[in-house]
Amino acid sequence: MRRDLGYGLGLDAAYVVALRHLFRDAARILVATSFMQRAATQAGADPWKIQIIDKGVDLARFRPAADRRVAKARLGISGPLLLAVGNLQRRKGFDLIVDAVAALGRPEVTLAICGTGEERVALQTRAQERGVAPQIRFEGHVSREQIGDYFGAADVFVHAPQLEAAGNVILEAQASGAAVIVTDSGGPAEYVEDGVTGFVIPVGDVGALASRLQALLSCPSLAARLADAARHHIEQHHGYSRMMADLRAVYDTARQPPLDMLPSTPVIPFVTHN
Repeated sequence: MRRDLGYGLGLDAAYVVALRHLFRDAARILVATSFMQRAATQAGADPWKIQIIDKGVDLARFRPAADRRVAKARLGISGPLLLAVGNLQRRKGFDLIVDAVAALGRPEVTLAICGTGEERVALQTRAQERGVAPQIRFEGHVSREQIGDYFGAADVFVHAPQLEAAGNVILEAQASGAAVIVTDSGGPAEYVEDGVTGFVIPVGDVGALASRLQALLSCPSLAARLADAARHHIEQHHGYSRMMADLRAVYDTARQPPLDMLPSTPVIPFVTHN
């Protein structure tokens, strides 16, 4: 829980009470990352009840574009494309990305930000102050039907929150063939092996982000190597069908709970605020 960021289920005292009751009665508690596993334990869950189910991605929907230049052209973009997706909240770190684009000093680079939220005006003002407003496209809400076009067109996907439980957009970007940079902010770092399937940087480190962006944009072979390794990992470990099979197995076994538990005890997915 981070009160300074307005993040965490513990911000609502009534929810904490309800959650503890659910944890007590649940046969299984499902989480998506080790970070969430620790959070559930700290929130009062019995560790033996907690099970990690890795998130899954629709590999047919999220896949590398046949020609990235054509994919960019459909969006009206030429040159290198950086992509960031999410709710425009302070904890999501979009300000860090804007500052890193400014530090790059490469006017041919475009940053597309897909999402809505209360920080949009502040981010637009920041872009103006940093002198990079012409390089940044605020795309607003992008539907699930359209977001794959952005992932397929992106050269680099950046996810820079200060704190986050998971981050399905990371997996979608990796499945789509984009090189990925994430912050070590909890769950996101569990999806990226630094230097192998992407880059992991410290939270709030503009210099590190700008440096990694420069490396990827200046060396397409490096970006391609990381992106290919990430796509392979997604195919092996994060397919949607695998996730559904794992979930089905959990529910099947939960139908026969331990003797000291009621037959009607539920399976509880442990969730956090997006």
